[in-house]
Amino acid sequence: MRANLRYALEREVNLQLDFERFVPIGETTVFGGLERLPELSIVASARSLGLPLPDSQLSLSVGRFAEGFQTRIARERYAFEWQGRSLVFIDTAGIKRAGKVQGSVEYYSALRAMRAMERSDVALLVIDASAGLTDGDKRVAGYTRDAGLACVVVVNKWDLAPDRSPAARREMERIIREEMPFLDYAPVAFTSAVQRKGMDVAIDCAMVAYDNYNRRIPTGELNRLLREWVDSRPLTRKGRDLKVYYATMSRVRPPTVTIFVNDPALMHFSYERYLVNQLRRQFGFAGTPVVLQVKRAKGDLDPVSPAKGGKGGR
Repeated sequence: MRANLRYALEREVNLQLDFERFVPIGETTVFGGLERLPELSIVASARSLGLPLPDSQLSLSVGRFAEGFQTRIARERYAFEWQGRSLVFIDTAGIKRAGKVQGSVEYYSALRAMRAMERSDVALLVIDASAGLTDGDKRVAGYTRDAGLACVVVVNKWDLAPDRSPAARREMERIIREEMPFLDYAPVAFTSAVQRKGMDVAIDCAMVAYDNYNRRIPTGELNRLLREWVDSRPLTRKGRDLKVYYATMSRVRPPTVTIFVNDPALMHFSYERYLVNQLRRQFGFAGTPVVLQVKRAKGDLDPVSPAKGGKGGR
């Protein structure tokens, strides 16, 4: 079975892998039933960028496209061991706006990059520090959000930044948070491909994000905490109390909590945000989106907390 896995990987990567470094881990299975490795995709807008990989002489570039009819794979996979854990890097081609490359070789290359990204667990979103945050970066960030991936924002080429002081880092992170508020859960790491610095922090963040991406909260603990949160801030809308009956963690990857209420129409988006913020405050979930689903409860149930009235969640 291990030989079959090695053959399958080497055929796709077209690279001789150090197979002894593979330690199959994860939840799902792939390649003949062996457990799946965490997959980290390197994504960026269509620019030539490089990221140094730790413990390796390889340097992955983002933005490699086919030229003419000499088509090359727009996705390459590399396996590494990081602090006792094995993982797979997926190096994707840079992603251009579809309208600009429609029907071209680059269009299909970008399409493959999108599909590779969607199959990964954690997206390393690469931003060129020398160019600053661009509309293309924000567009690709939106793709990672829509795909429901865990994410780490990697500010590369930090060695080319005119100011590399701690204050400049804080300012860059402020701009990222302000311009991409939908990725407020993604940690920010600063790297330099030329100096081969900072990738250890980025990978550490990615592995924390991966663990949170797969984290499951026991149902009993979840409902106990939900009772406390609803008690401290009940919701009344349109003269009616929102009654929360129970909750369950319906899935992971990303973590998804489904709560059952008397009437989903009474739920307000600000109250959803309040509950998600409470989940993050209690469990962290750094690096991963948290999804909250609201459904109507069936049958005669008792709410997790008696209705107390009070101000709404607006």
